[in-house]
Amino acid sequence: PESGIDANKVFVPRGMFISPDEYEFIIFDRWGVKQFYSQTPKQSWDGMSKGEPAKQDVYVWIVRYKDQYGNVIEKNGTVTLLR
Repeated sequence: PESGIDANKVFVPRGMFISPDEYEFIIFDRWGVKQFYSQTPKQSWDGMSKGEPAKQDVYVWIVRYKDQYGNVIEKNGTVTLLR
């Protein structure tokens, strides 16, 4: 793709030693409405919400998982969706 604009079509957290038994990846819109939910590591968000393209905006993501030592880890941040 020109200028790398199409390079990031999905958003997915990455990490090592994540237990697939206890994993959550959640994306919320700015009003706190859940737009995406997964309990499967490596399942990505493609910018869709309820079968429709989500609007361009800033979204909050949260990932909760157990590491190889059994510790519950929570990470969060924002992702900007551009079309």
